Amino acid sequence: MNDATKQALEQFVTKMLSAAEQGASWTADQAPLLVQEWLRWQLVNSALWALVFVAITTLIAIRMLPWAKRGEERDEFEFGAAWVSYSVVQLLTFIAAAVWVESLLKVLIAPRVVVLEKFADLIK
Repeated sequence: MNDATKQALEQFVTKMLSAAEQGASWTADQAPLLVQEWLRWQLVNSALWALVFVAITTLIAIRMLPWAKRGEERDEFEFGAAWVSYSVVQLLTFIAAAVWVESLLKVLIAPRVVVLEKFADLIK
């Protein structure tokens, strides 16, 4: 290799190392912001899903209560089947809401645990 080629190669390597250092510095600077935004998204996502399931649970209760209070004559089996089906759906939506509320509380109370769990999932 002649001197001009060696000098050009050294300049290229120097520029590449400088760019890599700047990229690492940028990544290190942005990592905390990225984690904060991701946690904020987890919080909003959990809150929205919890609200959806709470709304479903409330709508089922609103739909069932007037029907159960009416004094109309109806078959006991029909009434029991409707009551059981509404109760099962109500229980399932309540459980789903509780799961999302739990994840919402986890983000609020222990955000580092949420981040560590995500890292553990990514490593698997």
